[in-house]
Amino acid sequence: MEENNSFKILSLVIANPKLRQIPIKDNGDCLININNANNPRIVSYKNLNKTPKTKYLDNCKIRKGLYEKILILLENLPQNIGIAVFEGYRPLWKQKQYFEIKFKNFVKQYGTNNFEKAYAQTCKFVSPFIDNIPPHCTGGAIDFSLFKFDKNDKRTLLDLGKTGILHTNNNQAQTLDCNITTKQKQNRTML
Repeated sequence: MEENNSFKILSLVIANPKLRQIPIKDNGDCLININNANNPRIVSYKNLNKTPKTKYLDNCKIRKGLYEKILILLENLPQNIGIAVFEGYRPLWKQKQYFEIKFKNFVKQYGTNNFEKAYAQTCKFVSPFIDNIPPHCTGGAIDFSLFKFDKNDKRTLLDLGKTGILHTNNNQAQTLDCNITTKQKQNRTML
């Protein structure tokens, strides 16, 4: 049976030593604001759902190389499916805030005698900001959902299951989690 190496990479914690061995150097990619890209299939999540509030303006900026990879992804999705970007670029102060929120949740769960386990669990959901370059802080990662649009250009978010991992335990966080419905699994496997 052939090994699926991409699955191995996707299942690694972002701070895994194997990933951290990959040299990081700035490739000079500029940041692109997806709100100015004039692509109807790549939009800000805020255009479809007014609930999430970000406290900084650059959350829809992403690296040009990432944008080009999203365009390739879109070529492989049905024509009526698009990507709603919740967050691309994230300042380091926001990354630190997210990490600390999730870490505190795990400390409550595991107790104050088990900081290492809480830290390891946190790293599965939020990239650490110490001794690490979080991809969001470079504009090289996105948090997103999928949407569909009909012939009248009405856009509707697809049901991908429960979103958000900071303030709650999300029992649907893994891509093909056993706690998602058949429809949610179908929507997720489009990716």
